[in-house]
Amino acid sequence: GIAIYPDDGTDPMVLMRNADLAMYEAKDSGRNMYRFYNRSIHDLSLQRLEIGRCLRGALERQELHVVYHPLVRADNGCIIGAEALLRWSSPELGEVQPSTFIPVAEQNGLIVDLGRWVLREAGATLARWRLQQDSFVMAVNVSPRQFRSSGFVDMVRECLREFDVPPQQLEIEIT
Repeated sequence: GIAIYPDDGTDPMVLMRNADLAMYEAKDSGRNMYRFYNRSIHDLSLQRLEIGRCLRGALERQELHVVYHPLVRADNGCIIGAEALLRWSSPELGEVQPSTFIPVAEQNGLIVDLGRWVLREAGATLARWRLQQDSFVMAVNVSPRQFRSSGFVDMVRECLREFDVPPQQLEIEIT
C-alpha cells in the first residue's frame, strides 16, 4: 500500500493509515499487488465498517432471510430442487446486495454464523418440501472460511439428522 506526502496526508500517522488502507485494497485484489491510496479506498473502507457494524446482530434482529431459486432439469423443465440464497434487508442501509455484505462477513468472521443459520433454514425448508417431492435437492452456498472452520462436517451432519434429510439431497457449493 502506497500513500504519498503531502497529497495523502501531512501527518505520519495519517500517511501510515492511508498506506495501510491501500495495502488491504491490494490484498483484496490478489497477492503480489500494490495500490496507491485514493479517496475511493477511504470511502470503501468506511462503507465496509458501516456494513460490518450493521451486520452484527442482523440475525437476532431478523433482518436476514433466505430466498430460493429453482433448479430446473434442462431436458423437461421440471423443478428438481432449489438453491438457498441469503438476503439482507437492513433498516439503516436498505436492501444490501450479497456481493456487498458477504465479503464483509467473510472478513470479520460473521460468515460462519450466517452460514450455519442459512444451512439450518435450508434444511428446515427442504424437510417440508420433501413431503411434496421426495427427491427434491437443496443447494447451499458455503464460503471457504466456513468450510474450513472446525466443526463444519459435524454441523452439516447435525442439520441432516435434525431435519431427517438424506445426505444426497443436500448439495454444498463452495463459493
